[in-house]
Amino acid sequence: MNIKVALACIVAAFVIGGVLVYSSEEISISKGITIERVIDGDTFIAKVDGAVLSVRLIGIDAPELGTCHAEKSKQILKSLLLNQEDLWLTKGSEEHDKYGRTLAYVFDKDDRFINMHMVKLGAAKAMNISPNIEHAHLFNEAEAQASIANVGSNRSC
Repeated sequence: MNIKVALACIVAAFVIGGVLVYSSEEISISKGITIERVIDGDTFIAKVDGAVLSVRLIGIDAPELGTCHAEKSKQILKSLLLNQEDLWLTKGSEEHDKYGRTLAYVFDKDDRFINMHMVKLGAAKAMNISPNIEHAHLFNEAEAQASIANVGSNRSC
C-alpha cells in the first residue's frame, strides 16, 4: 500500500509541477536558431537552420494586437524568448495552422514551459483546439490560477 501511495505522489508531483515528457519529434533549437521578432503574445518569427519560420504557441490565445492587454502580452513573450541561449520546441500533432504557421510547444533552458507560463502570468488564455490538446489540462489549470490571482488580462483595462 505504501508503494502505491508513493507512486501516486510522484505522479502528482510531475503533473502539478508541469514536468512533461515528449516524443522523439522534439526539435532542438538551442543551436542555429534566432528569434527574429515577436509578433504578439502567441506568435513569433524564428530562423532555424537557415529557414525562417512563423511559430504559433499551441494551447494559448493572447490578446489580438490593438486590443486591451495585447502590448503587455507581446512584451512578456519577448522577455521570455529574446536573448535566450537554449530554447527548444516540439511540434503538435497538427504541425501547421491554416495560416502555415508552425504549431509548437516551446521551452527554455530551465525547462520552463513557455506556453503554460504565458497563461500563468495572465498574458494569454487557454485555447484547446483538437488534435493539439495533449496539455490542455495544464493550460486550463494555469488559467484558473491566473484568474484567482487576478493577474494580466484577468484585470480590467
